[in-house]
Amino acid sequence: MTASQATSTDRWTAPRLDLLGGWILLAALGIGGVPEPSQGGDEVTFNARPAPDYLTQIKPLLTERCVSCHGALQAKAGLRLDAAPLIRRGGDAGPIVEPGHADESLLIDRVTSTDSDRMPPEGQPLSPDQIDTLKRWIDAGAIMPETEAIPPLPSRHWSFLPPRKVDLPQLDPADKAAHPIDALLEVKRRAEGVSAVGLADRRTLIRRVTLDLTGLAPTPEEVAAFLNDPNDDETAWNHLVDRLLASPRFGERWARHWMDVWRYSDWAGYGMEIRESRPHLWRWRDWIVESLNADRPYSAMIEAMIAGDEVRPHDPDTLRATGYLARNWHRFNRNVQLESTVEHLGKGFLGLTLNCAKCHDHKYDPITQDDFYRMRAFFEPIDVRTDRVPGQANLDKDGVTRVFDAFADRPTYLLVNGNEAQPDTSRSLTPGTPRFLDRTAGSTEHAITPLTLPLWAVAPGLRPFVLVETFGPVRTARRAAWNDFLQADAEVRRWTQARGVAPQDPAVLKARIAREASRRRAIQTRWEELALAARAVWTGLEATRDPSAPRAVDPAPLVGLIQRWAAWTSAEARLATLEAEHAAQPIDPANPAQAQTTRADRLKQLDEARTQRDKARAGRFDWSQKPTPLGDLHPPTSTGRRLALARWIASPTNPLTARVAVNHVWMRHFGAPLVGSVENFGLRGQSPTHPEVLDWLAVEFMESGWSFKHLHRLILTSRAYRLRSDTRDASTQTIQRDPDNHWYWRARVKRMEAELVRDNLWYLSGGLDLTMGGPELPHDQGETVGRRSLYFQRAPEKSMRFLDLFDAPGHAECYRRFTTVMPQQALALVNSAMALHRAEALADLLSQLHPPTTAESDAAFLRDAFERVLNRPPTPAELDACLEFLDAARAQPDQHRLNRIAAVHVLFNHHDFVTIR
Repeated sequence: MTASQATSTDRWTAPRLDLLGGWILLAALGIGGVPEPSQGGDEVTFNARPAPDYLTQIKPLLTERCVSCHGALQAKAGLRLDAAPLIRRGGDAGPIVEPGHADESLLIDRVTSTDSDRMPPEGQPLSPDQIDTLKRWIDAGAIMPETEAIPPLPSRHWSFLPPRKVDLPQLDPADKAAHPIDALLEVKRRAEGVSAVGLADRRTLIRRVTLDLTGLAPTPEEVAAFLNDPNDDETAWNHLVDRLLASPRFGERWARHWMDVWRYSDWAGYGMEIRESRPHLWRWRDWIVESLNADRPYSAMIEAMIAGDEVRPHDPDTLRATGYLARNWHRFNRNVQLESTVEHLGKGFLGLTLNCAKCHDHKYDPITQDDFYRMRAFFEPIDVRTDRVPGQANLDKDGVTRVFDAFADRPTYLLVNGNEAQPDTSRSLTPGTPRFLDRTAGSTEHAITPLTLPLWAVAPGLRPFVLVETFGPVRTARRAAWNDFLQADAEVRRWTQARGVAPQDPAVLKARIAREASRRRAIQTRWEELALAARAVWTGLEATRDPSAPRAVDPAPLVGLIQRWAAWTSAEARLATLEAEHAAQPIDPANPAQAQTTRADRLKQLDEARTQRDKARAGRFDWSQKPTPLGDLHPPTSTGRRLALARWIASPTNPLTARVAVNHVWMRHFGAPLVGSVENFGLRGQSPTHPEVLDWLAVEFMESGWSFKHLHRLILTSRAYRLRSDTRDASTQTIQRDPDNHWYWRARVKRMEAELVRDNLWYLSGGLDLTMGGPELPHDQGETVGRRSLYFQRAPEKSMRFLDLFDAPGHAECYRRFTTVMPQQALALVNSAMALHRAEALADLLSQLHPPTTAESDAAFLRDAFERVLNRPPTPAELDACLEFLDAARAQPDQHRLNRIAAVHVLFNHHDFVTIR
């Protein structure tokens, strides 16, 4: 060995050999790469950084920064970077990767460029670390799989294809899976090697389904009736489900669910200031409750909420539904209002994140920026107004908040980069739905037809109830004037028929006539206002008419109606004026002959005026017409845009709408959705766990006429819904293979939502007021007023703290509630005045039934308390412990009462109270 060799060998000291041995061991285990020694000066160094891995490093990087423009969605310049074979192939400019030569690769050239050809062209450039990763990967040979599945075209994504019913599997009848849901779930279970547990007992089931459908726990009497139902389990269960679906509590319970999805929020103003939402939006909430109870088709609900003023413009009940759009009203920024409308219409009805295309084309879904603004164009003309309701002329106090098309000619411009200060005014976008859905759902472009509105929508001041209420004061004044005229006339009669008899004191008569003169002037002023209003109606309608085009409003009924109305009001006013004038102008008693003549002339005038009034009254209105709200003069047509959109959304050919609705209903019954991303059915959303179940139910939902009650009944009558929630009879294999219950082999344990916790505190203690509907109640009265939580104000900065603690929905959006466990929740049930007072109320109620005299009465008290609060009897251990607690204070009446209250309070804090098993 030469000296130089020895010197070189000496450098491989023990620590270096240990390091080399460690790398060899890592390589043998497949954890790292073997470093290559390299000569650097007098030292041998090692490159300890292995080549980047394609699947874990390169593919995620390309997906995050490149695939939105170079993937299945767009493939700009003919280049796709979403699969290995496509990366090798390159694009229109040729190969983009030269294995082993990063500096010669077009990919590196583009991501390091500082010119206009830099990639990605928008946003931040790749970081130095990201560029270094790409270079090292290419220099190491650009190693990637020989074959890799090529992502399909976005238009072939599962949710963009029409749902279809698969043929139900023919399972062994012994498996008791004849129900469509059970048959489809069982196929999946068998494939995964799991088995379903048995059915829950009747006591568990009635509590589960009653809380699910009504939000209120079953009473002991209802539980006993179901337990003692002599019918077989299937028949008894079907009867129970039908009874609960027919309950008015069903609409209240499920309205709250849909109010989450549709972002219900009460007015959040201070004083008369409107900051968000609109006043009187509670009418929309009541409409939702009523619609669900009446089983109004979901398709009809969609049409009413988006275009109720175009579907039934004469019907104030339907107009309430447009509160869905009024809720998005924004005082300070109309762009925010319209963008929110598009965003949440997409998420709530279609499961599409349209908002991701506001600033640029959607990064993942085939939604262009043009698509976003074409959707916005459907809503560009809308405005929000409040219409008058019978009995209240002050719109600040009450009214119907509704939308209407006020700006039919307002253009829609694309906002460059989503910046409202940079509208692209070079072109105006027409209303349209995302083009990628044209093939399945059709297009709205040829379905938009302007609508002629009825008179009541154009001139709500002509509604009969408005005119009746308006002319009430006029009639009152006329009657007063007539009475004074009769009295004055009687005085004249007495004087002319009995000369020398002094009439009423002239000073008194003069004072009263002067008072009535001012009333007459008020009559005349009001009539002038009404006459001008009537003239403005027709003048305004005529002004909207293009002489070269068909009339926007059919003039025939308008002419007749306004003429009859004007004739009647003119006759009424003329009669009232004559009567007031006659009463205010006394007859000179110094000339009896002239007085008699004057009196005769006046009576003739009054007779003629009455005849004209009576003739006009006979044909003044068609009272069978349904009224619409009071308002100013409004456009005589509506664009028809929103109606076309609503019908497109609710069309059976739309592949998204029914799926999204079914997913929401399923999630609230089973505790988990079929599609985890409930507001995103796009390419970045989650795939359904059971696509066959989702599609079967979606088609069935549509075929049933979009009946929610049919959908509920179908889900609730499945065995899957009625399974036990415990694992006592589950196989070890099932628990090991599916610990998270993805395959629905048992029921999920759920916790009461915030509203259920509060409502049942009141309901079980006998204090819940079941009055339905009406204006929202102040949020700060929630702990002292016993109405359902649904009816209390919920708005930004104005919500019940108790509900917020138990995960009440957010104000901006809440497509899916998530359950949290916090110590504050337990403290609220332990320490809140409401929980304490409700425990006291229930204890006193039960003490009336079971006076605190003996141990037996205490036992009956406790059994009744357990049945009411937990819907089950106490266990022997629970009963013994509670009896011991009560027995200790029986000799002290006041303390015994407090102990009974404490026992009930403990049950309200029991885990089983807030748990749905």
